[in-house]
Amino acid sequence: MDIQNDDRRLIGVKQVRAFLNNMPNTTFYDKLREGVIPKARYLGRMPVWRFSDISDLYNQLSTLRPCAAKERKESR
Repeated sequence: MDIQNDDRRLIGVKQVRAFLNNMPNTTFYDKLREGVIPKARYLGRMPVWRFSDISDLYNQLSTLRPCAAKERKESR
């Protein structure tokens, strides 16, 4: 089994934030509260996410980002 490519593997907060382009802590928890970032699962008291969920989120956000950048340029 190739652990690097296993979409079921679980990753913690630091790895999720790093995967999301080093998202700041405040932004991360704001997006979590807003429901943009999926709810965590817990191993004991440690929140974890499935890699596939975060990868899907990253792909979804990256498709939205160019539109947001374009809108900012047009508003100037």
